[in-house]
Amino acid sequence: MKRPSHQTYAAATFATLAELSKKGFDVSMTIGNTPRTDLFCSLPHSSPLKIEIKGISGANGFNIKKEFFELTEDSQRFLIVVLVPQNDAPFRFFILSHKEARSEFSKMPEKRKDGRKYENGNGLNWGSVSSYENAWETLNAGMSNKSE
Repeated sequence: MKRPSHQTYAAATFATLAELSKKGFDVSMTIGNTPRTDLFCSLPHSSPLKIEIKGISGANGFNIKKEFFELTEDSQRFLIVVLVPQNDAPFRFFILSHKEARSEFSKMPEKRKDGRKYENGNGLNWGSVSSYENAWETLNAGMSNKSE
């Protein structure tokens, strides 16, 4: 039975909260009206990072609002794609900086092989994120010391 998308999103968000907490981050979840930011996280004495979470059920393409990619590049903004398994397999995490996400988005085709334009070309495909699996160190590059 296929899982409803809101359950995939919830599982992805809470799995990311847990994983970041295990890694020593202080994490808070936004509630509702924070566009393009699902979580804030930081290590002690560092500036907060803005995290966009995308939960997916399979190794396929997925949509993200185009505005995320059109934002001015932000070294403290990240995309975490979470593959939420249909069974008891572990969650899989793919961590991209905003710069990396924008770069991958710029490579996405605008037209199908038959020449028809994609109607909803606002996302990434599996191939564009698969190389970022468990790239948690990417978050370290976005942190700056609050006293700087």
